[in-house]
Parts: sequence; structure tokens; C-alpha cells
Amino acid sequence: MSGSGRFRGGEVEGGGEFVHFKVAQLTMPSPAFIATGGWSAVELLDYAEVGTWGRAVAGILTVRARVKPCDGPSIPAMLVVVCNLGPAGISTGLAEGYTLTLPGGTTFSPFGAGLTLFTRPCEDEDD
Repeated sequence: MSGSGRFRGGEVEGGGEFVHFKVAQLTMPSPAFIATGGWSAVELLDYAEVGTWGRAVAGILTVRARVKPCDGPSIPAMLVVVCNLGPAGISTGLAEGYTLTLPGGTTFSPFGAGLTLFTRPCEDEDD
């Protein structure tokens, strides 16, 4: 899963792409391919900032999202993004990365593979 976006003043925008496959069945070429498509942020639910280091920010972002497989209907989802700042020693206490939860409790979280970065604009930048 990849993506980028912005959030400010209770508003959120953003999105990206995903590829869904079963790692346990991974061979080359992989017969474990399930779906691919895009996702978009719909609503900012929560943001907890833990600390800053320059323009980088450690925190936890929670948004309501929509997942849209290329060959299927749109699916509502909950997306939690965690950003830690290892070089600065600033941690949220959670693992770096994301957790995507679909209806019925199906959860995706790339164990040990997440890489996130929250930044804030310089003080003299409008956006």
C-alpha cells in the first residue's frame, strides 16, 4: 500500500494504491494475487502528535477511507497510520506503518515493512 495526503483543521485529503496478495503462498510468479486498486481518505477521525524533529512529526493518524479494487465495488475502511522518528528517538509506542481495517474486522498491517513520514510546512509556507 502506498499513498500521500494532507490534513489540517479537521479536513483530510489523500489516497494511493494497493496490491493485495497472500505472502504465505508467494512463489515466482505469484499465484497468490488477490486484488489491486486505489484508496482515498474520506474523513479525519483523530490525530495525536507525539513530538517533532525539524519538520518531521511523530504521531498517529486515524481516517475513514474508501478502498476501490479495480474489479470490484468500493469498500469502506478505517486506516491508522503511525509515524515514529527513530533517528530522533521519538516513538508513539506503536509499530511504524499502517493498519487498514475493513468491515467484518479483516485487518491488513505490513508487519515490519511500514515506512511513514509526517511533516509540517515551514512557518512561512501557507500550505
